[in-house]
Amino acid sequence: MAFGLRVYRLGGQSIWYDEALSVHYARQPLTRLLALVAASDHPPFYFLLLHGWLRLWPDPRPLPEFWVRFPSVMAGALTIPLIYRLGRALRLPPRAALLAAWGAAVSPFQVWYAQETRMYTVVLALTLWGGWWLLRCIAEGLKGTW
Repeated sequence: MAFGLRVYRLGGQSIWYDEALSVHYARQPLTRLLALVAASDHPPFYFLLLHGWLRLWPDPRPLPEFWVRFPSVMAGALTIPLIYRLGRALRLPPRAALLAAWGAAVSPFQVWYAQETRMYTVVLALTLWGGWWLLRCIAEGLKGTW
């Protein structure tokens, strides 16, 4: 359901300025892309991911909005199970972790940002994964097996 909400009307709006900037960066040769990102205040991972993704488009015609925004949709959908896993790692009851994941799945705010060609959902997914991993490492360390 979360994936469906994020894909629904994904190509319905045209690319706006910030998204166009992301696409512009990602379509540069790799060395130029890294130079552009180094001169800006943006982390490079998203642009490298988008660079690789856009290279998969086989058609020489302009990229459709759906294709350009799809990596953000995937990261946005991935946040839902990550929220559940992090909730369980924080020792939330299963129903509470499920409620948190459900809230994120249907959140208009989450859906909105998952439909933009920006780094927001990728950063959120990586942050949730990092938090879950850190808690897991701490728990393993407390058991003496880390």
